[in-house]
Amino acid sequence: MAVSFQVEYKPTPVLDRLIRSLGPDGRRTLAVAGAAEAARNTQKYLRGLAASRHATAGKLGAAPTQVIGRAAAGTIAREDCVVVPHPLFKRAFGDVTIAPRTARALAIPMHRDAYGHGPRTMSGLFVWKRNRKAEGPEDKGAAFLARSVGKGKNARLELMYLLHRGRILQRQDRTLLPSDEDTAAAAMKGLSSRLNTILRAVAAQKGAS
Repeated sequence: MAVSFQVEYKPTPVLDRLIRSLGPDGRRTLAVAGAAEAARNTQKYLRGLAASRHATAGKLGAAPTQVIGRAAAGTIAREDCVVVPHPLFKRAFGDVTIAPRTARALAIPMHRDAYGHGPRTMSGLFVWKRNRKAEGPEDKGAAFLARSVGKGKNARLELMYLLHRGRILQRQDRTLLPSDEDTAAAAMKGLSSRLNTILRAVAAQKGAS
């Protein structure tokens, strides 16, 4: 699932009149050029973001998933929109609620080997439940997907995923994408560059006639 957002900019009154004079095809050409530059700006922003968003991976001692970096590489312009190929970026525009689709619970990674991988990709997992009140009278117990490592006296239990029944609310994070101001500035840069190319071509034609 991809996330797309429309590129909006506010040209000066003089520039606005000039853009309108180009007709529908000309305006569409400029809109595409503006979106293309906004997409390049978004790619650059996401590459920088990818270098710093590793808190969960660091906590678990896991390798980063590089989701943001891959999204940067796949970001494109489509007409007057920028398309980022991952649902993660919906959080830039509002709160997101995550709920299990087919399973009864969400599987939240707790081990470095589980981070970035779904339970179905791992073998040898089984459900393990902690005894109720193990951590106090209010403790209702918890369920995990676990695995057994080692044999005999050396066998040990590793908790791979916490099984969370219910929904998880992730608050809006506007910093996942460039600000509206940065996007608008990039779009104006692309639009102006394309407009100057058009005007130079028109001037050249007039000079040749």
